Amino acid sequence: FGAAVLNGETLWEKTSNPEKRMQAMRGLREARGRGHRVLFLTSTENGLACYKHKIAAAGPLWDSGEIEITALKHMKHAKGFTPLTRTKRFRIYELKDSPPN
Repeated sequence: FGAAVLNGETLWEKTSNPEKRMQAMRGLREARGRGHRVLFLTSTENGLACYKHKIAAAGPLWDSGEIEITALKHMKHAKGFTPLTRTKRFRIYELKDSPPN
């Protein structure tokens, strides 16, 4: 679809290095400054609050509402699969022109 997709784990992971988070945010701001649209897709109830960095963003631009997702859990020594149902909420936010550091 002509879009670059990045894993946001560096921005929210509890164990990530603060300097790496700052570097990632600088990179996103630079991309935004070059005219690229920067969107965040969250799957947590608290939206952008999952990120350690305060992210200045518009939105949500889209909100799925609560949906049920069924995943299959397979234990290493199990002979079958157990369905697990989880409630998720997906949202899309857009990075503003001048986010804070």
